[in-house]
Parts: sequence; structure tokens; C-alpha cells
Amino acid sequence: MWSMVKYYYEDGTFEKLNNYQVSDIIHKIRNKKSKRKLKGWRRNGCRVYYTLNKERNGMPLARILYSTFIGEIFPGFQVDHKDEDPSNDNLYNLQLLTPEENAAKTTARRKSERWLPDEIVEEIKTLRFKKWLSYNEISKELGLKTHKISDVLNGEINNPVEITPEEIEEEFWNKYNL
Repeated sequence: MWSMVKYYYEDGTFEKLNNYQVSDIIHKIRNKKSKRKLKGWRRNGCRVYYTLNKERNGMPLARILYSTFIGEIFPGFQVDHKDEDPSNDNLYNLQLLTPEENAAKTTARRKSERWLPDEIVEEIKTLRFKKWLSYNEISKELGLKTHKISDVLNGEINNPVEITPEEIEEEFWNKYNL
């Protein structure tokens, strides 16, 4: 269903954008007159933004959808994705949180991400220090994000790296037969 865009800014200001419509099904915005779909742009990887007002740049799609189909966004509140996937802008996945609640949710998720099974940690170390794969290659092979690989190798995950600089140097020389 296409509806006229309504938008609540972070400061609580409300605006009806009569020239634009948004779909709650396909999550796109179009020009009301021409029916031409607008092209959104991405920031922070997944979040889609639209510029609908020349004076204010970058309206997040999640905030547009919430404002239009669910209701008012009170000053100081943020639109959060329940499943923590910012590309999932389905209405059932959107909720309002205070910045403190959102930060607490993010902190809890990050703490839970600070642990990996020992086998995975060992596999990361092996791929890096024995097979000399890059972070990207390890990421592809294990299906993990590169920042996770970095966290493991920097000792920020549950199992700190237990390989000495001497072992790293020895493996390097052995790999290249030097």
C-alpha cells in the first residue's frame, strides 16, 4: 500500500511530504505525480536513506516507515530494528527506544559476541599463522566478519592469541623457505 510520507525529525518536528509516497510492502519511495521510484543511498552498510527535503539531508527509511505507518516518534527516541538487522525494515521489526535503551541493547549484543567456540578460535589462528591467509580470506572460509577475525587475533575474544612473535617469525620463514 502506498501512503503519503509523514516524517518525525529527531527534534520532534513533524512534516508531511505531499510529493512523495512510501510503500509498506516493498519499502520504496516514489514521486506521487510521476510514480517514479526514488533511489535511496546506503550509509553504515545496510541502512537506506532518502533525501526528500532539500533543507534536511538523509532521512532513514526505517524512520520514514515508522512515522508513516505506525505513528509519532517522540523527541529523543530512536527507531530500532528488533532483530538488529538494519536492512530488515518490515513494520513488525521496528520499535521505538530511548538512546539509553538502544545503547544497552547494543552493549548486550556485543558482549554476547565476545565469545566463540575454542575450535573456531584455533581455526582462525591456524589459518592466519600457519597458512598465512588474509583476514578477508579467513572471513570467507569461516563465514565470519573480518572484525571478528581481528578481535580474535587481538585477544579481544574469549581466547587471547597464544602464539609468540618468535613462532610467527619462524612460521613466516618456513612458509617462504627462507
